[in-house]
Amino acid sequence: MQEPRAVLACVHRAGLQWSHRLYWPPAMPIKPEQLAALIREVEQDDPIDFADLPFNDAELRELVASHLCDMAAAMDNFSTEDRLLTLLAVSAKLVLENLVLHLQLLRSHDVPTSDSVDALLSRLRKGG
Repeated sequence: MQEPRAVLACVHRAGLQWSHRLYWPPAMPIKPEQLAALIREVEQDDPIDFADLPFNDAELRELVASHLCDMAAAMDNFSTEDRLLTLLAVSAKLVLENLVLHLQLLRSHDVPTSDSVDALLSRLRKGG
């Protein structure tokens, strides 16, 4: 997870303005191309391993950025609280999905997990 200052620096380098008064302005403050550039900036600290996927990584970023901008535009009539809750729910779902896919990949390659991962999974199985 990036520090807030690092994210704000990425926003600034992408040529965007950050409003401390609004969590999500009604008009989209970012175009898909700018969001794709911001993804690349954030990714510098934590690169994504595209491995041997038969897709162009820049095109995948642009596709995701376009989809997220469309999704944000569809929330134009949402209250600020509903926008934040929706963004948190989407973020939580993506983090969970990433965790599950990563664990499935480890298991499919018979890679043993660490004691801390085993303890986390055990705790999750027990519901807390």
